[in-house]
Amino acid sequence: MNDTQRQEMDYSDDEIDQIVFRLTRNAIAGKEFAEGFKADMKEKGLWGWDEDGGMADVQQNLLAGARHGDAKVQFKLGRAYYHGLFGFAVNYEEAVLWFTRSAQQGTIEEAGYYLGKCYLNGTGVEKDRDKAVYWLEKAAATGCGDAGLLLDEIGE
Repeated sequence: MNDTQRQEMDYSDDEIDQIVFRLTRNAIAGKEFAEGFKADMKEKGLWGWDEDGGMADVQQNLLAGARHGDAKVQFKLGRAYYHGLFGFAVNYEEAVLWFTRSAQQGTIEEAGYYLGKCYLNGTGVEKDRDKAVYWLEKAAATGCGDAGLLLDEIGE
C-alpha cells in the first residue's frame, strides 16, 4: 500500500497494524473452529469432507450432527447461521433455534451467551430483556466472561 492509498483511507499506520492483527487473529480462530469441528465430527463417524474441501460436505456434516442431537455441533451450526460460516447464509432465526437446542442440552456457556445477545437485540427473535438476562446469567455462571461483561453493560 502506498502513501496515497493510505491517505485516501485515512488510517494511521497504528490503525492499519491493529486491523491486520485483528484480521489475522480472526482467521486463526476460524481455522481453529473448523479444525475442532472436523475432529469432533470424525470422532462421531459423521465426517465426509470431500478432497476439494467443498462447503456442501461441511454443511451436510453440520446438519447431520445437529439433527443427531450433538449439543456441540448444534452450537456450531447456530454459529454458522449467525455468522454466515461454511457457506451457510446468515439466518438468525435458524441460529436461535440451534442455540436453544444446544443450550437445553447443557452447552450454556457458549449457546447461552449467543441466546442472550439475540434476545437482547431482537436478532432472530422478538426482543425480550428478561429472556436475555436469563440466558446471560446462566452463561456467566458457567464461566462465560463475555456474558458477564454484557450483563454489566446493560446494568444487570
